[in-house]
Amino acid sequence: MDKNKQYFIYLVSCFLNNEAPKYDKSVSLGEIYKIASAHGLCEAVCQAALSYFDKDLTDEKMRSVFRQTVGLAVIQSEKAEAATQAVNAFLNDIEEDHIFVKGAVIREYYPVKEFRTSGDIDVIVRKNSFDKICNAVKGNKAFTVKSHKTDVLTAEINSVEVEFHNNADVDCAYFDDAFSLCEKSEEHLYRLDNYNHLLYVICHIAKHLSYCGAGIRMLADIDVLVRAEKNFDLSRLLELADRAGRVRVCEALLSLCAYWFKTPVKSFVDFSKEAELLESFESAFIDGGTFGYEAGAVPLRYINTEKEKQSIFDKVGVILKIAFPSREYLKKCYPYYDRNKLLYPAARINRVADCFKKAGKSKRSVKQVLSQSDSAKIQAKIMKELEIENNQ
Repeated sequence: MDKNKQYFIYLVSCFLNNEAPKYDKSVSLGEIYKIASAHGLCEAVCQAALSYFDKDLTDEKMRSVFRQTVGLAVIQSEKAEAATQAVNAFLNDIEEDHIFVKGAVIREYYPVKEFRTSGDIDVIVRKNSFDKICNAVKGNKAFTVKSHKTDVLTAEINSVEVEFHNNADVDCAYFDDAFSLCEKSEEHLYRLDNYNHLLYVICHIAKHLSYCGAGIRMLADIDVLVRAEKNFDLSRLLELADRAGRVRVCEALLSLCAYWFKTPVKSFVDFSKEAELLESFESAFIDGGTFGYEAGAVPLRYINTEKEKQSIFDKVGVILKIAFPSREYLKKCYPYYDRNKLLYPAARINRVADCFKKAGKSKRSVKQVLSQSDSAKIQAKIMKELEIENNQ
């Protein structure tokens, strides 16, 4: 890990621990800002710069960027909070049960809640009510529908993106009936307790590692959820993780948080003696950005990571798999095909058309396939270490 990345981790750790960071003149705050921005954590860096390094900032343009970033974070936070309340009111009005997960809930535990920025609001609804909710969203002028897949509807309200999921979206049977793990909070709003929410975040990271990757903000979410419990009961979390089949993932990620952020939890891995594993984690979590897309845009399931070197035929095969995925994947993407198998040809044409519509993402995926990036192999190695199955 280079100095700028090390210092970025250090600043995030200071933010989570409410500690005053020391200024290191040998690093580039501009470069650290870029890294932090890719992880959705630039506000923490800006706070450190403006609160503790102000006298050392000689670049007025960078100082202005830092101030604007903090100001915009506060504005965006207010919009996100108002959007969450609007979604809650909407679902209560149509009498549909729902659970908010990730940022909409976890932000409350951050040292400065406005600095837990989030690109969207994630809400889980009951599967048997999903179609009704989708129709209600489409009929409500407050929402602008962005996409509608078989298990998720993405809409926008007050310029904030909302994802309505008909499942927990973590590829873990433990959360198949998420509502049974919740307590009723108000009317039709349900809430996961901190231990189940922490396990949810850990399972969510495991899912992202089996797709394109995960980022530092996901680990920061683990940290704040641990700290949210005054007398954190590790045995309780591990018992839940055992039921979910995620003990190894849980132990490793808690250890990584303890190593990087001084998270007050037992460490199961001594990273001072596991240099190779630490290097893999550094590559997977730091280089990939918030969701791993900075390092790789191609889902791991398409790549044969067992081969030392991909032949041109292997690369072409990956590109074809992206353009022509499995029938099950098509069913997830296109609800009409999920409802009617005879519409399979239409779904195939739809997929190819979508590849052209998303030309930028498609070009990036092809570019990654054609290059000899090690990111997929590192990801596969971590998955093997954490006993995560690639069932995407």
